[in-house]
Amino acid sequence: PLTILEAYSTGLPVLISDMGNLNEIVTDEVTGSLFRPGDASSLSELIRRYQSDAHRPPGVYEGARARVTERYTHEANYQALMRIYQEARASALAGRP
Repeated sequence: PLTILEAYSTGLPVLISDMGNLNEIVTDEVTGSLFRPGDASSLSELIRRYQSDAHRPPGVYEGARARVTERYTHEANYQALMRIYQEARASALAGRP
């Protein structure tokens, strides 16, 4: 996942196979594209699409950059961590596991 965020930080969309949980980070045709697992022709077709301006999903480079600046900055990570701590503290004070 760190490699995906590094790509996003430079505005580079990511092509991944549609399996596992990486498809939660890559939004198809917004921040990159998904291809069918084990299907070389599906990957090949995506690569051709990205090489051609006319067939590339519109705004995908901008979408990749926006995703990292919206969700994965130091401030966003800090705020997410603080929410987790606050929820854990509230749960402990309420006597819940």
